[in-house]
Amino acid sequence: MRTQTIVGKPKSCLNRNCKHPFYKESHLGWLPKSEVEAYTIMRCPKCKDTFAVIQLMSMVYEYKNSLPKDPNNEFTPSSISSAEINNFRKKLDDSDALKKIFEGLYPGGSLFDPEE
Repeated sequence: MRTQTIVGKPKSCLNRNCKHPFYKESHLGWLPKSEVEAYTIMRCPKCKDTFAVIQLMSMVYEYKNSLPKDPNNEFTPSSISSAEINNFRKKLDDSDALKKIFEGLYPGGSLFDPEE
């Protein structure tokens, strides 16, 4: 397997056949290399190649914050309505999960007839 040393702040995929731009979602995290350097793990959203970029510890968060957001991944969090909360509570309250747990075996009892 051939390895390359990648240093810096790449803005696009390092695969020569892809060159798709990196986004904040492409930044998977970082791993410490030494006291001063870290590997920043990047994944291309198009070709799914994963790269380890060597950066200084001070560059890791600056690099992630400098990347743009993915325009195709517009997630807008919405609030849960009270009707949905009541529906979930009703489903949880109607289930007899705790009762089913206590219906299991008990010391000195039988599997089929708990009255024995």
